[in-house]
Amino acid sequence: MGALVFFDVLSVFLVLVDRFAFAARRDRDRDRGRERGRERVP
Repeated sequence: MGALVFFDVLSVFLVLVDRFAFAARRDRDRDRGRERGRERVP
């Protein structure tokens, strides 16, 4: 049971980190004018 709780917390933590990293990268690209990093935009 402990392992399930650990993986559940880990998954939520990874989602929060991914969302924060994406927001930071988006704001940085917007400030630069989006000349670089255009290849990463889907």
